[in-house]
Amino acid sequence: MTLPGTIAAATPATPPARAVWRAEIIETIKLAWPIALTQLGQIAMMTTDLALIGRLGDGAMRAGSCPHGGNDRYRGRVP
Repeated sequence: MTLPGTIAAATPATPPARAVWRAEIIETIKLAWPIALTQLGQIAMMTTDLALIGRLGDGAMRAGSCPHGGNDRYRGRVP
C-alpha cells in the first residue's frame, strides 16, 4: 500500500548484454594497465641492457642475460 502523493519504486531495468560486456572489459582494462606498463618497462630495460652490454662481447652478453632468463646454463639446463 502506498500513501497518496508518493511514488512507488520501480524495478530496475536489466541492462542489455552488450552493456554488461562493455562494463566488464572496462573494469578489466582498469586492472590490467599497470601490469601491462610494468611489463613494457621491463622489456625496454632488458633490451637496453643487452644492447649496451653486447658491445663488450659474447661472455658479457651471456652474463648480462642471466637475470633476464635468457641463459639456459643459469637455469641448470646444460645442453
